[in-house]
Amino acid sequence: MQAAVACVAVMGMSAGEAPRIPLVKDLTVVEAWRGPPSQGDYEASTHVDAVDAQSVSLTLTSKSQNLEVDTRMARATMRDARTYRQVWSSIDPEVIAGATSMTVSSAVLGELATKGMTKMTIIPLVGSGRNGGTLDQVASMEKAIFSDSTSPGTPYTGTLRRMEPAAVPFGVLINGNPSSVAAIHARGMVFAGSDSINVDIYILNDPTLPIVLAENAIGGAAGGEGGRVIKITYPDSTLVSELERQLARGKPAEVYDIYFDYNEATITPQSDVTLHGLGDIMRRHPDWKLDIVGHTDSVGGSGAGNLSLSARRAAAVRDALTNRFSVSAGRLTTRGAGGGQSIATNATLEGRAKNRRVEIRRL
Repeated sequence: MQAAVACVAVMGMSAGEAPRIPLVKDLTVVEAWRGPPSQGDYEASTHVDAVDAQSVSLTLTSKSQNLEVDTRMARATMRDARTYRQVWSSIDPEVIAGATSMTVSSAVLGELATKGMTKMTIIPLVGSGRNGGTLDQVASMEKAIFSDSTSPGTPYTGTLRRMEPAAVPFGVLINGNPSSVAAIHARGMVFAGSDSINVDIYILNDPTLPIVLAENAIGGAAGGEGGRVIKITYPDSTLVSELERQLARGKPAEVYDIYFDYNEATITPQSDVTLHGLGDIMRRHPDWKLDIVGHTDSVGGSGAGNLSLSARRAAAVRDALTNRFSVSAGRLTTRGAGGGQSIATNATLEGRAKNRRVEIRRL
């Protein structure tokens, strides 16, 4: 029930089909994992805090897990590393030597693209794997506490092989627009002693930013559908102009980059850019009035819970615009539609992500 670009040719897809995603400050990658049927999808966001010639600083936030972790990747690590940190924990060090987060390295993607296979190490959740209960979790935690460069968890190493000869399309919302990016799909088995995990992974086919778009580790505690990137946003001044044009033409605008805490109506700081843009639009058009409509997916059905949550989220957007961005409350109305106005299937992570949205209409 959770709510929530420049172009270049990529291998296997033509230029113009999808935007290229830049590595810039305030880039946000949102990943969803399937939660219990009564609760809906869990979401985690990776936010780029700073980018310079030496490193990239990231913050992972997962409100459903009460987790907020800062990490930093050296540029050399992003270029050459053979280890991917799949799941973060609160005891991770700030810098994990030789391990990437959010992306694999350019070297790993390059080998999959040119050779069709690569050897790499994946560090999943502590204790995951077919025999996860036998792993030495205490030793992993001790290593994290006494080292500034070692990740907790057990490293699994093996060979991944590309599954298709060309890049495959991967659907994702980019700055609120349904898009299809080119991905390399690989599978393989990785090992830690006698324990093993089957890995299925999709990687953005961009050597400058090979984001892990989907990942599924099958085996023991790591089983399940796995995680999938559903939304990617980054600063783009043209988006406010497009939103303004839509409203000027009397068309409803679907907004996806207003983020909320899991199953709550609390707006997260990653929403500030969009809210600021809406505030600017309203100042330029003092005669405009807006109707703010909250939408959820259909998890939990079409009952009072979803209706209440969507209404509270719409009200939270109104309150933010009023209290923080000087928009008169008399110019804003709100309502909740719950999960009754789906625009995509609720059977998949990506479909449910499209249904969780805030809709803005000019009255």
